Amino acid sequence: MESTVKLILTVGGLPKWLRSCLALVVEYVLGDPKGAEIMRLAGQNTATQFKSWTLRRDLFRQEFNDWFQQQELDAIIAPTSIIPAPKLYGTTLVSPIAATTFLYNVLDLPVGVVPVTKVKKGEGMEESRWKGREKEGYSKVILDRLYGNGTVYKDIMEGGLGLPIGVQVSFL
Repeated sequence: MESTVKLILTVGGLPKWLRSCLALVVEYVLGDPKGAEIMRLAGQNTATQFKSWTLRRDLFRQEFNDWFQQQELDAIIAPTSIIPAPKLYGTTLVSPIAATTFLYNVLDLPVGVVPVTKVKKGEGMEESRWKGREKEGYSKVILDRLYGNGTVYKDIMEGGLGLPIGVQVSFL
């Protein structure tokens, strides 16, 4: 199991008071309010809570469908990921980068992926494009793992020349 998923499941099994304490450390010591929010949300739900979340999802799905129809759209084009294709097991500790695809999974929408370009030599992520984005709701820890001290993006740019970069197309 991917280590980030394992961490969330492990934290979700802890008593709520302990999760809250850990979330405080993540938020104020590590400076990652988004990661702390995820820790606070993790945990077991009662059948009533599960039913409530399912109803909320179904309502959101209907609202999204209504909006889509009102806009008279044929499709939505969106990124598949915030990075090009990583090396095998290269996304350890950064599985939340799949968040760009969660909407389509939750809403149970069909999605196709189309390649539009490739990783090119000399391209890179400037620090100014990601540094400080945690103020906009991004996870400081994940951004640093992707583009900073972590090696995910660096490994892609050094060893991934020619890998495809695509977009996902969703239809209703």
